[in-house]
Amino acid sequence: MNRPLRKGIAVLALATLVGGQVGGGAVAWADQREHDDHDTVTPIKHVIVIIGENRTFDNLYGTYVPRHGQHVLNLLSQGIVRFCGTNTGQDVPDTSATGDNHWGEVYCLRDGTIANAALTTTSTQTISSVSYSVLTGTVPEYQALVMGNREFAMMDNLAYQPARGFWVMNEDGEGPTYATKRNNDIWACLDDGEDADKLSDACVKLMTLNDLTAESTGGVFDATGTRYFVSIQHNLTGHGIILEVNGWL
Repeated sequence: MNRPLRKGIAVLALATLVGGQVGGGAVAWADQREHDDHDTVTPIKHVIVIIGENRTFDNLYGTYVPRHGQHVLNLLSQGIVRFCGTNTGQDVPDTSATGDNHWGEVYCLRDGTIANAALTTTSTQTISSVSYSVLTGTVPEYQALVMGNREFAMMDNLAYQPARGFWVMNEDGEGPTYATKRNNDIWACLDDGEDADKLSDACVKLMTLNDLTAESTGGVFDATGTRYFVSIQHNLTGHGIILEVNGWL
């Protein structure tokens, strides 16, 4: 362990924080070591990160995305974790002049560079007799997790259940506007398993809203995965509410 180097950096940092009130010895010491430092874009030579007890670098920076041209070795860059989100779509019935029945999708991204992202290849996946062109060769790699349909449309939010490792999704489709009206629901979907595609292996309906004017949004689990909080908005009362749903195993 190079204790003198750490001490010198700490003293120099302190001198900067207190406006140079520490004697010039610290700066002189740093000048003596300057010829050993690598050239940097900015005058900053070292950054000290203080992490709390029982925490690791990946606790804080596991999903950090560096600026273009910079690199970091973390969970995201190694493909161990993913960013997942929703492309809500626009489920306007195709009987409308502006209708396209875009039911949305849930997707996940892995890390990469901007240059990598331009190198795209595709493959075709067929779901319920409908063929989709899916990006397969991009880095960041785009992976479809759930493809929407008329009965499961416009996924608006998703939450990860940490105890069991599945996803809970809030539906925000246009079902209430169809001739045969349908409520918006809250769904649970498995992650992708050991099979040929990258799609969720199964989804089940957890809850349904009996108020056709309402929708659920912003669902989130606590750290234990046993308490789920979700907002119900646009309901008949005119007031949004937040529900706590417990009993998760």
